[in-house]
Amino acid sequence: MAVSHFFNSNGCKNKVLVLEARNRIGGRIHTIKIGNAFIDLGASWIHGSKNNPMFKIAKENGWDIRPSDYFNCTVFQDNAQLVGAELSQFRLSFDKAWDYIEKRQDKIRKDKKPDVPLSQLVNALIESKKNTKEREIYGHISTSEFDLEYAGDLNKMSALHFDSGETDDSDNWWVISGYEQLIQHLANGSQVLLEQVVEEIDYSGKNTIVKTKGGIYHIISTLPG
Repeated sequence: MAVSHFFNSNGCKNKVLVLEARNRIGGRIHTIKIGNAFIDLGASWIHGSKNNPMFKIAKENGWDIRPSDYFNCTVFQDNAQLVGAELSQFRLSFDKAWDYIEKRQDKIRKDKKPDVPLSQLVNALIESKKNTKEREIYGHISTSEFDLEYAGDLNKMSALHFDSGETDDSDNWWVISGYEQLIQHLANGSQVLLEQVVEEIDYSGKNTIVKTKGGIYHIISTLPG
């Protein structure tokens, strides 16, 4: 949608056709409404305000965005029962978890030992807690801070390098009425055909030709390489 938006904004309006295999646009960005609340099933935050073009778009369009407080949360057990209020205040445990991981990383490097899966360190941390409530807290931290944060299998993640990327350290922002506003903004004025599953891509000629059940098109692919 960003490519289509770019062309539409630079004198090529109605000259780009977007093919979408699903019955909706947005891909991982998917907002639903339950009652008066908007729920994002995919992308949820605008990460950082310093160099993030999404933040600029949101401000220019007057969207309701608010800083996200990572520690302002409610914790549930796997049986859907609400965990006691004392378990929701896990900031201290969060800091201890990271301190534990960093110390284990330092020891691996100092001893010149081979890298290990991140799961080995995380599981050792949880198993070191004898108290059931503590294990629940650290289990929640493991899920939210490692599994979900990095969207990967801890058994396949490097204990030494899983957090090596650089990020914008400014605030994260909630898009109160749903992240899908971004997609609708980018799609404004675009020609989009839904449910167009690509069956063949022909690279043999001068131009790339894409074939679907509905027709033949020349396209720009936005799929990751």
